[in-house]
Amino acid sequence: MAHLIFKSSKSLIALAEATEKQKTFKKPYIPGETHTEKQCWLVKDDGIYLMPAFKLEGGTPRELNLVAYADGYDPDTNEHVWEDARYAVGGDDFAEQILLDGLINDILDGADLHVLLSETQISLKAVFS
Repeated sequence: MAHLIFKSSKSLIALAEATEKQKTFKKPYIPGETHTEKQCWLVKDDGIYLMPAFKLEGGTPRELNLVAYADGYDPDTNEHVWEDARYAVGGDDFAEQILLDGLINDILDGADLHVLLSETQISLKAVFS
């Protein structure tokens, strides 16, 4: 089981703020389907990160500071991120829906987001340092 930690940061808080304001969200890999549950996507490709699950206006998630990397899995700070991410969560790239209802206020108040990821389950927990 992988234990990913998304430390409280400007990017994580900005993602939570933007998510809180949204009304509809997309599910990964299902074009056109929308939901009202507050969510973001957990993505593994060039690193492991959280990104918006809603349509953006005015730029990409990265340009708008809405990408939060898991501790140790940011390609800008870890030259071995591809190998490390492959070891942590497997070789295939993916995007998974992460429901943030009930956690957004804790993230806005400075909590880290802990994600426990197995082959069949994703568990979330807000942790104050």
